[in-house]
Amino acid sequence: MDTHRKFSFEKKDLGIPLLPKFTCSTTDKGKLSSSFTLEGSIYDGVSMKNEGDAGLSSYSTEIGLDMKTLTKVDALSGLNVTVTADQAMKGTVKAEYKNGMAAVCVDAKVTDMAPGTPSYSVGLAPVAGVNCGFSGAGAAPPSKLALAYTQKGAFGAYLGLSGAGFKSAEARAIYYGIDGADVAAKVTMDGAAFKGATVGGKITVDKTTKLTVVGDDKMGLKAGLAKALAPGVTLTVGHAVSAKEIASPAAHTLGWTLEIK
Repeated sequence: MDTHRKFSFEKKDLGIPLLPKFTCSTTDKGKLSSSFTLEGSIYDGVSMKNEGDAGLSSYSTEIGLDMKTLTKVDALSGLNVTVTADQAMKGTVKAEYKNGMAAVCVDAKVTDMAPGTPSYSVGLAPVAGVNCGFSGAGAAPPSKLALAYTQKGAFGAYLGLSGAGFKSAEARAIYYGIDGADVAAKVTMDGAAFKGATVGGKITVDKTTKLTVVGDDKMGLKAGLAKALAPGVTLTVGHAVSAKEIASPAAHTLGWTLEIK
């Protein structure tokens, strides 16, 4: 039997000027690993986020720019630019624009100060409950298409197409009509070939306890129980096993995550 343990801590005001929000996590999967995040507003319209591991062998810095706030130009409302770089001087430059009807994102990876082929994504909300979009790279036609419909409080459905000739398909649905429970399913196809299915549900046991159960077509089973121990403190206990090996103690994986915010 394998056991995974994770401890997560978040504090919104650490007392550090400019970067007040602090989060950290330590995970034990047979070997300890730790990571941290410092983030906050460093100027009106400029934010910074720093992430790294405990030994700083890997780290990244992200700068966010709110163009309307910086330029005081109303026409730039909804336009944000994000620049990210890591310890190897590899980074990305991303521009996003959002309003009530559409969202457009263009980003490019940068290596040794040379920009790569930009990728793009466009999302549209033409009528209430309906969302559609497409994405791709460079000057090529879109390589992915998506359509979603949501009936608030009742159900939601999603269809995504990708691959050559858009032959690969992923369909998802969620149903909210059961009191205290949400049920969801996902099916993946590649042309006429079945590639997998997942069914799951989230059950509200009481005001402080939620149970999530997921199963797939390969008879994999996962369950997680999340319990709010106190305001800002949540303990989640998880279990995973293949139904075909359920009799073998070594096939079971247990884990827990303690989050403090």
